[in-house]
Amino acid sequence: MPRTRMGRPRIPRTDLKDLPEKFYADKRTSDALTVLARRHKLSKSSLIRMVLAKYIDDELGSDDDNLAA
Repeated sequence: MPRTRMGRPRIPRTDLKDLPEKFYADKRTSDALTVLARRHKLSKSSLIRMVLAKYIDDELGSDDDNLAA
């Protein structure tokens, strides 16, 4: 089986049609994150951390809001 540069097995495109639909959804999400991260010159993990931090801040409010109350 062909290998990627990192040594992981590469899945030939002809085998992709045999995978379940859930894999395709995860793959599309991963590809979208990669494109968005590259556009902002970030790694995928950094992008995810930033999005989670923003979500948590929006849901819980910032510390400044809590101190003012």
